[in-house]
Amino acid sequence: MILDIELLDSTQFSGYNIYPTLELIPDTTEVGAIALIEQFAYNRPAYETDNWFPDYSVNKLDNV
Repeated sequence: MILDIELLDSTQFSGYNIYPTLELIPDTTEVGAIALIEQFAYNRPAYETDNWFPDYSVNKLDNV
């Protein structure tokens, strides 16, 4: 295996809330039917952790 790594510059931003995922939540419509609505998911412990996400930089997968 040959692995090339290129180091890049980075920029730090603060004071922003980022909500990257939507969660499908069951909701009842006016006629009583169940429908899925999209609602932003907020995982407080994940967003309050000063860590890289994901916490790994490389995953090696076996050939399937």
